[in-house]
Amino acid sequence: MGKIRLDKYQMEAVKGEQKNLVVIAPPGSGKTFVIINRIFYLMKERGVCGKNIFAMTFTKSAAKDMERRFLDLQEIHQCNFMYTPFFGTLHSLFYNILKVYVGVINIISEKESAYIIEKTLKKYTNNIREELIKDILNNISKYKSKHEIDEHIDRQLFYECYDEYEKYKQGKGKLDFDDIQIKCKELLENNKKILSQCRDKFKYLLIDEFQDCDDIQLSILNMLNKDNSIFAVGDEDQCIYNFRGAKPEAMVEFPMYFSQGKKIFLKINYRSGKNIVKLSKNLIKINKLRNSKEIFAYNEFDGEIKIIYSEDEKEQIKNILKEVLYNTEKKGYNFKDVAILYRRNLEALMIIDYFLRNNVEFNLNQKYFNIYNHFICNDIISYVKLSLDNRDRYSLIRIINKPFRYISKIHIEKLREFKEKDSCFDIMCNFNMSILQIKTIKSLEKKINRIKNLNNNKVIDYIMKDIGYEEYIKSYSKKFKIDEEELLYIIYILKKTIEDFTSLEDFIKYIEKSKNKFLEKKENAITLSSIHSSKGMEFKSVFIINCNDGNIPYNSNVNNLKDNIKLEEERRLFYVAITRSISNLNLCICSNIGGKYLPYSRFLKECNLDLKDSYQIGEVVLHKYLGEGKIEKIKENKITIDFNGICRMLKLDVININGLIQKRRQNS
Repeated sequence: MGKIRLDKYQMEAVKGEQKNLVVIAPPGSGKTFVIINRIFYLMKERGVCGKNIFAMTFTKSAAKDMERRFLDLQEIHQCNFMYTPFFGTLHSLFYNILKVYVGVINIISEKESAYIIEKTLKKYTNNIREELIKDILNNISKYKSKHEIDEHIDRQLFYECYDEYEKYKQGKGKLDFDDIQIKCKELLENNKKILSQCRDKFKYLLIDEFQDCDDIQLSILNMLNKDNSIFAVGDEDQCIYNFRGAKPEAMVEFPMYFSQGKKIFLKINYRSGKNIVKLSKNLIKINKLRNSKEIFAYNEFDGEIKIIYSEDEKEQIKNILKEVLYNTEKKGYNFKDVAILYRRNLEALMIIDYFLRNNVEFNLNQKYFNIYNHFICNDIISYVKLSLDNRDRYSLIRIINKPFRYISKIHIEKLREFKEKDSCFDIMCNFNMSILQIKTIKSLEKKINRIKNLNNNKVIDYIMKDIGYEEYIKSYSKKFKIDEEELLYIIYILKKTIEDFTSLEDFIKYIEKSKNKFLEKKENAITLSSIHSSKGMEFKSVFIINCNDGNIPYNSNVNNLKDNIKLEEERRLFYVAITRSISNLNLCICSNIGGKYLPYSRFLKECNLDLKDSYQIGEVVLHKYLGEGKIEKIKENKITIDFNGICRMLKLDVININGLIQKRRQNS
């Protein structure tokens, strides 16, 4: 932030006299700076003892950073307080309360939790996606706090996972973080003496990222409040964890949650250029669930905003890299000054692939699911390996029933234990199998043998269509209620990847080599991050990829609106992405994503950007050379326009980039 003095808005917050205060802190307004100065003010000016001050946030790293900055401030002012305040997470506070009044608590690890869910899911399939495990665990958390689960989750599967998870914890005498806060709430509700003792101790509660608090956390804070002080800091416009139960309403209706509550607004963005601040304000003001607020840019520079149009994801990556290299050469940026942000983790796959093969240094910001360990990738690789070596029994075991081919587990285990290194297909045909099973094995062998003779650009389609792997993906999607498009997108990425190799052997070597390579951390590297994981970060240059409707806002969150709640959360997510940028913001639009045409994001229009038009069937348009026509058809990257009885098929990216068409009117 490059400043030490408090501005007048920050000063009002730090010295606020009200019992309960919520500080509305827009991006780059110095919320952590305000919290540590508030603590220092309470101790130095009001004489509050450090052991009665509890500063809390949602991650250990953020809590440690807050403590370090407070100790630095204490050193600057040459103060030596007898007691240091508590710096930690909300869960650590609840844990300490239980530890004092209940006794030793064993917490289940993330690894254990994932293992239980995976073990339960394996009753149905061996192909377990990390996202599915994470999704179920998130919904277990949501179910405990709100007694509801997401619509897309299979109820029967969820309740079986939930029951097994709870049984395991009870058997081992362990709790998860949700249990801890539920038991803490029950303890305080049911034991007035303990509640009174806690109130005597926790005189001043300071909460960072207050917009992310859920119902149970808010309830505990309310119980502890009574004669004590709550100092909450956050921004409802940056609440992007509604799926975990976060309550942005608590920021908007703070006085209803905490008596004698007052709102104080920070108004200066010390991070971004003027144009970026203006753009973000234009976007977020459309949301209804928010505080009306003023935000001013501190920086004098304007900030550069670019729209990058690309035909597809490959061209998008090349255009981004071209822009990055230009900025490093002309503006003196380093790779570490650059971030590429995406709505879904899957969107990073093609970037990772391109960067790995072109030796572009990058770091992944979050724990990342590895496409090269994804079951779809491993299945496709197994089909390819078998075509090159019919003795590869592990590859055959992997795909033998994908799709289902009525080969029993007994025969599969016999193949696994067989010692001879002969053709897997010949070995299986010598087992005591039915004529139909033998016929199936021989037919599969014949089809797989063809793979090695195909052109690389036809291999994936052949496995999908001719061998029938597409049928397996559809059944898997239906069984686990997973978006089929998500799974097919991985196929699309593999298809694009394999096309660039001259041989199947080289493709397999590349996949094996790349499995762990991209997890290495580099010092000067471009950051790749989901928007969710980028919160709290800032970069000189930010690229937001695939700014298309159906992606951001995400398709499932647009089609299942409930009073605009999901759409508002998607808008907040885009707002968070935009406000990561200091001086250079790049909004990337793809004409087609995953081989499908998607119009540009409605959020770009809401930002009041000067955009080249997206198109709808039935619209009347004016072509620069062909005159007036009516749009008849839009498919992938092509648009068909009727010019007075003559239909012309045109490429959308050519139209957009060259500004060949203007809109006239909507057909009535």
